[in-house]
Amino acid sequence: MSANEFNIHNDVNQLMKLLEIEESVIDGVTADSIAEALAKSVDQKSKTRGAKDTFVRSLEAKSDPDFRNKYEDLKIHNVIELDPLVHLLARVHDENKIKFLLKLQTKSKRSKHRSPTDQTDAISPSHPSTSSGDRHPFYSTMNQRMSALDVNELRDELSDNRNVFTKANKELSAKKKDKRKSSDWKFLTFDYQFNDWSQEETIRPLNTLSVAEQESALIEDLLFVLIGIEGKYIRLQPLKDKPNKHDIIVDKTGDELLYTLAARVTALCPYFSQIIHFIDTIDTGLVNQSLVAAMRAQIKDFFTLISQLETQHRKNDLTLQKMWYYLQPSFTNLAILKDIASKVSKSNSIGGAALSILHEKTISLTGNTKAQEFCLALTKKASEPYFEILETWIYEGIIDDPYKEFLVEDRANESDEIVLDDLFWENRYEVVRSRIPVFFERHSDMIMKTGKYLSVIRNCGRKISRPHSPEPLAYTTEERAYIENIESAYKFASKELLHLLVDESDLIGRLKSIKHYFFMDLGDFIVQFMDLAGDELEKEIDDIALNRLDSLLELSLRTSLMNSDVYKDDVRIELLPDSLHSQMVQILNIGVNCIKDPNLSIAEPYVLKGAEALALDFQVPWPLSLIISRKNITCYQMLFRHLFYCKYVERQLEEVWKGNKIAKRYTLNAVTGYGQAFALRQKMLNFVQNLEYYIMLEVIEPTFHQFLEYVQTKVSSVDDMMKSHEDYIQKCLRDAMLTSGELLRAIVQLLRLC
Repeated sequence: MSANEFNIHNDVNQLMKLLEIEESVIDGVTADSIAEALAKSVDQKSKTRGAKDTFVRSLEAKSDPDFRNKYEDLKIHNVIELDPLVHLLARVHDENKIKFLLKLQTKSKRSKHRSPTDQTDAISPSHPSTSSGDRHPFYSTMNQRMSALDVNELRDELSDNRNVFTKANKELSAKKKDKRKSSDWKFLTFDYQFNDWSQEETIRPLNTLSVAEQESALIEDLLFVLIGIEGKYIRLQPLKDKPNKHDIIVDKTGDELLYTLAARVTALCPYFSQIIHFIDTIDTGLVNQSLVAAMRAQIKDFFTLISQLETQHRKNDLTLQKMWYYLQPSFTNLAILKDIASKVSKSNSIGGAALSILHEKTISLTGNTKAQEFCLALTKKASEPYFEILETWIYEGIIDDPYKEFLVEDRANESDEIVLDDLFWENRYEVVRSRIPVFFERHSDMIMKTGKYLSVIRNCGRKISRPHSPEPLAYTTEERAYIENIESAYKFASKELLHLLVDESDLIGRLKSIKHYFFMDLGDFIVQFMDLAGDELEKEIDDIALNRLDSLLELSLRTSLMNSDVYKDDVRIELLPDSLHSQMVQILNIGVNCIKDPNLSIAEPYVLKGAEALALDFQVPWPLSLIISRKNITCYQMLFRHLFYCKYVERQLEEVWKGNKIAKRYTLNAVTGYGQAFALRQKMLNFVQNLEYYIMLEVIEPTFHQFLEYVQTKVSSVDDMMKSHEDYIQKCLRDAMLTSGELLRAIVQLLRLC
């Protein structure tokens, strides 16, 4: 059967359904006979190339005076098949028999909406009602009023206008599909539904057909069942343990071999059903939407295959064995799709989790080349949105993730004002482990840092020039293919941020300035500050005016060598509520690397004085605060407090030495008893001075020079810079004996005793 003949058969069936006309073999009015008559006129030249003015004038005069205006309006809007439709209307209007037929059909439709009593009364005595097993009452009445010749004339009229009804049929089918309305043919979406065949046509038992007819009937059913439409001999049966679920049952009354072949083919139906259910229900996440789009494409290819099989069937060139052979690739592909759909649905996976399922399925198919290539193409298509988000992140430092699928989450709300400090680095971005695809597991931290570096640069007002990438990132089982691009992007981002910190923000200059203030290597300002603020430092911390100390510090800086330092205005005085010993004990209890809040207080046996509570603070601007964070400033403060208290004790001992000079006024015999006290004072002074010398010259100086040398020669990334800075501070704390509780306790007791 050619494509045109098939279209005619389809149009006739649809038209008879729309007109609610049943076939009658006795009267010779069947879909096949009408289609054959119509097919004879297909090759004839159409009589309706254009709507003749006579047709328009005729309808205008006999039917509707405003018909010409309506016709011209439709013509302006380029309505398809307008001229054949006008021709049809004019011919129908001239045929009294056809008009009478349409009137009868209208009355039949109205009678359906009446009560049973009204319907009985409406039937003419000469045309008694038929039983449920007879033909439709309307068709019986029509048959009695119209001869076979009248029916043939109607066929000829409909044949000339086949395209009009074909287009209307397609539009109607599209609307029904889009709105998903229930119809006589039930599409299977996960839970199968029954199809009521009682309103269709009488189904002959399968065992009454010949073997060839049985095979043709089963193939016809399979072509529908494979796309979710229940057949005549392949039906649905509810499962006993699951009333809402159904199984597909093939009629066993026919040939046993044909039954076996048909039953094997129906095994494909549950795959199709679950895939359609997944497509209809899953719409969350860009990855899942892309996966659904890929599945739709595969289902479209499957429909194309079914159409090709149907074409062969219409040509009587298809057997069940051939169908089984042609469907073999579909069994493999739909099984893969069904397995993926089932896992994604049950785990409610989106984003990276869904890609992990796809990746694991692809890897599991190693050895089956065609199946793996199919799954690889599916995974590549589904991963496109994820890789687009990844590219935006590692090349621009922006997260465009509306469904929270990406492995890095921006924890800042859009309404929140961005505060540029070290907490931005620590808290804003977070790696969500549940969203990491398995093929990115080893590189998730690198991906996170790459985008974070670029985000810092963007927040500094710098434009980011996206590096040239040979091709867009795409999924592949060979991870190295895209890992190289990620590593390249990481190196680029790290290099750009390191250049911004070291060269443009003068990181080394800041570190040297911090060393001058906190480690007192240019300590003349401390001597002047102690001279100016000696009285204040003797007071208890509650009695000290902090603003006065700030003023004295500023005066000391401007009258010392530090006046030439460009960062002197960033130094501030701070009074801490805990002594150095209490602060270090608190830190040692939780670990040096886990400093959370340096201001947590521990009860002291006495009220702190200014000399023990005093500390310096240093304001570090963004983005240098990424390297010199508040935690690092706290460590610098502890070293400063230790050194400052040593300087303060040394100064007190020197004041005692000055007071002891009064002994020169007396004779040697008179001051003999003070000899041991003088010796003890000198030992104390030697101890304090040697302790200062050790910390400043044996610990801080060489460590700082090693740090600077490493930064200038070996640091190639921001991570290296941060790690080397952390190591430098920790080494200073450890070698200065501040990280050992016992040593620190002994030193503090000695200094207090001094």
